Amino acid sequence: MKMKLLCFFISLQLSFILLAQSIKAGNKDSTNAAVSFVKAWEDDFLDIGLSLRKDSLHINEEAKKLLLDSQYRKSTYPAKYNWPRAIELMNKMDLKKAFYHIINLYRTDTMHKELALQTFVLYDSLVDMEKILVNSFYTYALTDPEISIIKNGKPAVVHPEILEAKLNTVEEMVEIIKLNRKPVAKE
Repeated sequence: MKMKLLCFFISLQLSFILLAQSIKAGNKDSTNAAVSFVKAWEDDFLDIGLSLRKDSLHINEEAKKLLLDSQYRKSTYPAKYNWPRAIELMNKMDLKKAFYHIINLYRTDTMHKELALQTFVLYDSLVDMEKILVNSFYTYALTDPEISIIKNGKPAVVHPEILEAKLNTVEEMVEIIKLNRKPVAKE
């Protein structure tokens, strides 16, 4: 299992490198359809599910779907998080959801904790993993059945201690990512 995970993370890292290169190359030619797709994907990836903006609550499409569609919610949150499902989500490029799975695995699978962290540190050189982990948390945590129940399309937090533990996990991961960041060279 460990070898499969390692091979997967290496192939995923190569995918991210290619994606980052296409984004950089594509920024020069905004008419390219692939660039438009990548830009829309990136915007969605960086969008927070639930957030306060000025004096109103912003709920993105993913969070709305989680609040309103019980079948989708069931398919999003497994009874037990596992690496094969996280890998499947990553292969489908459903990365925000995959990273929420990995946040949960980081809490429970101590054997692969370091591998997840090394992966996030590597990705941080390509994309802002700090923002992505926080966005993943705020997209999925409040509709997580371990934390909340949904009544009439609204989350009711019934386990604030689990919410806090998952937030602490994200904060720990972000701090480790920050500690491992390479200083940016001045031009």
